[in-house]
Amino acid sequence: MRNLCMKVSYDGTDYCGFQTQPDGSTVQDALEKAIKLLTGEEVKIHASGRTDAGVHARGQVFNFITSSEIPVERWCIALNSRPNFWYAMFSPPSLTILRCYSSVRSPKPSSSSFS
Repeated sequence: MRNLCMKVSYDGTDYCGFQTQPDGSTVQDALEKAIKLLTGEEVKIHASGRTDAGVHARGQVFNFITSSEIPVERWCIALNSRPNFWYAMFSPPSLTILRCYSSVRSPKPSSSSFS
């Protein structure tokens, strides 16, 4: 298991904020669906903060635990090169993964909310 940390940029116009909500499409929902599409894993992402509906972000940080063996340096390419997924949700695509790195595992789980 690895703890991956990513930085995402997004246009929040079509989103009901970052964090999952009972009604409405959120950035977290879109990211978790994209990761599931790529790896087959159901993951729960943890963000460094939240945004309200319609708010944009440049460099929002989030992390998640995965058992995927996709090399760290390939995650951005893999997620950003799935235009059919992004276009199915929004046209034009409104999310871009800017960076991915592996967080060091420690006895206490590392979380992007403490980065």
